[in-house]
This record gives sequence, structure tokens and C-alpha cells, in this order.
Amino acid sequence: MDLKTKKERLALIKAALEHVFRKVENNGSVFFVREGSGCVLRDVVFNRSKSIGLDFEVLALDDVPYFAGTKDHATALFNAFGGQSFPSEYCHSTTRHMNLWIWTAPEGMKTLSENDAKIALF
Repeated sequence: MDLKTKKERLALIKAALEHVFRKVENNGSVFFVREGSGCVLRDVVFNRSKSIGLDFEVLALDDVPYFAGTKDHATALFNAFGGQSFPSEYCHSTTRHMNLWIWTAPEGMKTLSENDAKIALF
């Protein structure tokens, strides 16, 4: 995929996320989101990745931080902040397969700063 196509697809992803979240920032293929309207984030990532044709990751920073993306990033967040890291149901599906991992923040963690998240991920 050429750079122009990738930028166009990232813009499509950002626009789709802006329908669900009030604040959306991205760093490469990782989107940092805040102020969501309530959604099943792993389903949003799976469905949009498949429809747009570009895998991406999302980290919700507020309302109990939650991540859907690669195993490496889920593990990095777990190692930095604790909580839980585990494969989503899409990892085990034969018909709707995607290597999509989940990280959930530890109990009591209500927010996560974007800067702290970037340090853990990159």
C-alpha cells in the first residue's frame, strides 16, 4: 500500500471514530480516543479494519482505559500499568479471524494520560 492510500485510509478511520468519540488523535496506526458514547471497541476496530482494509489500534483513555489492537501493544500496556491483557474472541474465530488483543486497565484506574500511554507503547 502506498503512502497516499494509507493516509486516506487513516483519515477514513479517524472520521469513523469521530462518530463515536469526541476527541480522536492518532500516532501512526494507534488512535487515542476520549469522551466516547459507549460502544464495543473491539467490534469497532474489527469491523472498520475489515471494511477499510487497514488494521489499526484504539486506546480509550478515559472511563476506565481500554485498548484493542496488537498483542505487543496490549502486553506493553499490561507491563506498564497492570490490569489484564488477553486475546479477543476474534483471535479464536475461524470465520471472522483477526489477531486482535485487548488490554483492560486495573480496577480503580479511571483515566490514562496520552503521554504515559505513548511512553509505554513506543
